[in-house]
Parts: sequence; structure tokens; C-alpha cells
Amino acid sequence: MIESKDFAEKLEMFLSTAWIWGDRQRAGLLLDTVPELSSGNIFAACAAADSAAIAYMLEADPALATATGGPRDWSPILYATWSCFLSDSPDAMVEVVQRLIDHGADPNSYWINETDWKEVCPVRMR
Repeated sequence: MIESKDFAEKLEMFLSTAWIWGDRQRAGLLLDTVPELSSGNIFAACAAADSAAIAYMLEADPALATATGGPRDWSPILYATWSCFLSDSPDAMVEVVQRLIDHGADPNSYWINETDWKEVCPVRMR
């Protein structure tokens, strides 16, 4: 069914599944099928640990480091630190997170889950 979706729908589906409590298998399949998703926007680039795409995007618009958006309305650092791909490429993810922080992202970012529990960035920089 992935084939019948347009790029924006695939991007939304990727971001909706590419997080720790999402669907790692589906997110991986989407990324394998449409590798351009990792450079679709800053949020997808962070979830996919696409450091080159993030560098390019932040060079063009440094304010993206603190923007919110995507299906969860998170900042980019949350898409990175809650990514289901975090353990696949930890060095790349550290680079991504550091680049975001260097551009003003808050390492103390958090989101509130459905039970009103504050979920913080699970990765702390040294």
C-alpha cells in the first residue's frame, strides 16, 4: 500500500512510525523504499539520523533547529532522541543532536504523553 501514497503521505507515515514506541519495521521499510524521506524535512532528517541533510538544512535556515512540526508537533531534537533508529547509528545521532544544540536546540526538551507524564530527551550530551 506504500506505493499508492504520495511523498507527503509517505513522509507523514514515516514520522508517525519512526520513533521508539512506533513501528520500527514500517519506518525502515518506508526509508528503504523511499530513501529521499530522510531529507524530506528537518524532522525526518533527525529521525533518520541524516547528518548531511541536517547540515544542509541548518545552513540554509538555522531557525529550523528550534522549529516544531510533524505529526507530534515536536522539535527536531525530540525526533532525533526518540528515533527508533537511535541504536542503529548512535554516532550519527550524537552528531545530529550536537549540531541541533549548536544551532540553539534545547537539550532539555520534552513532550507530555497521554497520561500527562513529562517525557524528556533520553540522550544527554556530555
